[in-house]
Amino acid sequence: QSGPATNRDRVLHAVRDGARTGQEIGVATGLHKGTVSRTVTALLTAGLLTRTAAGTLTTSTGEVSA
Repeated sequence: QSGPATNRDRVLHAVRDGARTGQEIGVATGLHKGTVSRTVTALLTAGLLTRTAAGTLTTSTGEVSA
């Protein structure tokens, strides 16, 4: 297995790789926007993602791509 397997892993991987919005995550992962939205909400609730004041997503460790 060479890549992230679950939708959760795929979304986290996309954010670590620089996706900062739901649309960018959808493009990077190929997931439907509803799936991206539900997964992002679950990751925000779990504390694995955070939303910045500007509305962009980062990992909970503050990893953000320039």
